[in-house]
Amino acid sequence: MKTMPFILPLIIISTAFSQTKAEKIYKLLDLMGSDKSITVMKTQMTEILKNAAPSAPTALLDTLFTRMNKEGLYSLTAKIYDKNLDEETIDGLIAFYKTKAGKTFVSKMPVIMQESMQAGAAWGQQIMLEAIQKLKERGYEVQGI
Repeated sequence: MKTMPFILPLIIISTAFSQTKAEKIYKLLDLMGSDKSITVMKTQMTEILKNAAPSAPTALLDTLFTRMNKEGLYSLTAKIYDKNLDEETIDGLIAFYKTKAGKTFVSKMPVIMQESMQAGAAWGQQIMLEAIQKLKERGYEVQGI
């Protein structure tokens, strides 16, 4: 019974510092740099609108995406992570993204994604051109592409 005064505070402290799965997912999203993707999305969407409505003031365009924020993105994606990943996996990912390799990966991810999208688009376009050529060689008419 003498150990009870020492054990009870430890239980209370460990409970106070344990994170829920949702909190862990938010931490993981932070470590992955997900909040930075919002800035990229806002910039890209603003540029699209600037081109589509060149007479619209920049100050107005900058205000149109205020709803696009960390809380909004995280509330959407956290549900997806929760559904698809168990807590042990989330803990492992958090541990990885805290490492040097994880931090390097996050810092390089925007460039990797951009280059991958460009390479994938070029690859898909080349395959499409080859498919169209094969159809034409077989006498089929290809329209609208």
